[in-house]
Amino acid sequence: MSTEIKKYEVTILGELYTLVSDQSDEHIVSATNKINEIIREISQKAPHLEQKKLAVLAALKIASRLVECEYELEAVKNKSQALLDTIDRELPASCIV
Repeated sequence: MSTEIKKYEVTILGELYTLVSDQSDEHIVSATNKINEIIREISQKAPHLEQKKLAVLAALKIASRLVECEYELEAVKNKSQALLDTIDRELPASCIV
């Protein structure tokens, strides 16, 4: 994140939205492209769904992926800590600077 707050106009589901964010231009474009991609995927599988339901299903898919990432991050943190603990136990104290 940058510290500069900027105004962006993005199109999601064919609708124009104005956002205010301190994220980079690239981040906003990437996020917008991702949400449109997810909505397109859902729409192709269920073309009869109204826009509101498409948006809710896209949000659910994104939230689900976020939860997966949080679990993965926690596992990596735990593994890293276990490795650090092993190094601390196995490395002679005289080698530590």
